[in-house]
Amino acid sequence: MPSGSRSRRTVVRVRPSFFKGILELAPRRPSAVIYRGLPSMELVFNQPLTDEEKREFLRALEEKFGDEFDVEVVDE
Repeated sequence: MPSGSRSRRTVVRVRPSFFKGILELAPRRPSAVIYRGLPSMELVFNQPLTDEEKREFLRALEEKFGDEFDVEVVDE
């Protein structure tokens, strides 16, 4: 586990960008955004990713797929 990190793992959630731009049009920030029934993929890394690994992974995804996917990286 990286020094100073309290998380046990890193979860990366990837979803198609079906709703791209909708949040920007909302009159204010919603309390929650719930994606129901969308296809998604979760990559679970039991040893948390370092900040550098996260940046490189996000950069590689954007380079390969552009803004075709929404990607969320969470340390749990």
